Amino acid sequence: MTTDWHAWLQQRAEVAREWSHAFCMWFRASLAYFVLHYHPSREDASTPLNLKNFVPEVQVFAHGMAALLQSTAHLVSVESVERYQFREYLRSLLQDEAGWFLLQPWPTVSQTPDEQMLQFMDTVGQFRTLAFHMGQAPWVAYPAFVVMGRIFRQHVLSTPIAAWLVQRSLIPGVDEIPHAEVRYLCRYQLPPAVRPVVAWVVAKLYQWLAYLEMFPPLSEDIGILRRNYMVFILLNAEVQRLKRRWDRFLVQVHPWPSDWVEALEGTLFALQMEMKKVIHREMLGFLEVQRSAGLYMRLENSQGILRNAFQQAILSLLQTADPSLSGTVLFPNYRTKLEQSLRLREDLWSLRQLVRDIWRNHAWDRWSELVSEFRRFRNTTMHFLMYRDWTHFDEFYRQVQRVRTPAARTALLDQLNAFLGALLKEVNKRDVLQGYPFPYKIEDE
Repeated sequence: MTTDWHAWLQQRAEVAREWSHAFCMWFRASLAYFVLHYHPSREDASTPLNLKNFVPEVQVFAHGMAALLQSTAHLVSVESVERYQFREYLRSLLQDEAGWFLLQPWPTVSQTPDEQMLQFMDTVGQFRTLAFHMGQAPWVAYPAFVVMGRIFRQHVLSTPIAAWLVQRSLIPGVDEIPHAEVRYLCRYQLPPAVRPVVAWVVAKLYQWLAYLEMFPPLSEDIGILRRNYMVFILLNAEVQRLKRRWDRFLVQVHPWPSDWVEALEGTLFALQMEMKKVIHREMLGFLEVQRSAGLYMRLENSQGILRNAFQQAILSLLQTADPSLSGTVLFPNYRTKLEQSLRLREDLWSLRQLVRDIWRNHAWDRWSELVSEFRRFRNTTMHFLMYRDWTHFDEFYRQVQRVRTPAARTALLDQLNAFLGALLKEVNKRDVLQGYPFPYKIEDE
């Protein structure tokens, strides 16, 4: 019997769309998670893999498998059995930490979709148990982490539902785009030569936006917050795969209109830069944060950066076909590049004025105010700077927190004044700000 998984998932998505999205997200995240190329790394230096302890990564994987189990249980329980029975079944899987880890061979007999999903849950539950026990160890070496991922992929990918999902690559269709205007544009207004690719990319971007909206509210459960690390690994993998797919496509396809080639190239470059901000900045050291508030702040920052990046990517592609399309119509929380640049320029100016006031008047009693303003800027508006400037700003922030003597503070403020002035001038040169002159003179001294 051949299972029509598309019809099965579509049927459940109509009554449990949230769980359908969650199931797809956690399934794909589990497959991308063991590819270390997608994980954060320091660009200047990194710890050799054979000296790294992978216990935190294994603990996150255990929590991710719990989320996959939960979404699978909700999907299966839509029509087949009472929901409370699956909750009890799920609870037994999560609480049975003492059993042997034993992989059962996948049966070859014909089964209904519900029966196959139950066995899929059994497989995921066993790996969750394995990850839970490994996460209690004082040390998990690199080879153990890699082997665990290899076994997981081999066994889970042999299941019928997994094989179907990978074969289709969870390609979203135009029907899944939530805005009717965008669906119409993708179907009828895009040039025929570019329509299949651009419509697929737009649908993919909407899928990523849906993933970002699944993040939990602020919780004291550190495990629940940390498991979202897997989602950002998935998004990083998806962006990199999209870029590789586009590069291969350019080699094979007939010539495209130049404006569309430029639009896709520019969109993918911008996505890669924004993803770097998240992976190599916000997610770097994420698993070492011990306080839930600190974890949630990084999640919010990362979510905001990528939400804005995906929204701008969608808009820039669609405006190539329809320049009249407005971001505020499609996304209520949309912030244009102009709005971002205007706010960045104002905040840089305010921060520099504070630096100059303290510097000129030797107002050391206002130093705590300077530290607070640096922290606020770093956690908010700094995300609108070019990524290359983040490292310099971070270094100044560390020095502002560290210096104590008046002489050291005076020297630091002198450097800060010059640095912020240079940043202001660079921001003021942005094309989007032409026609919006800055009302203040940016002095050099």
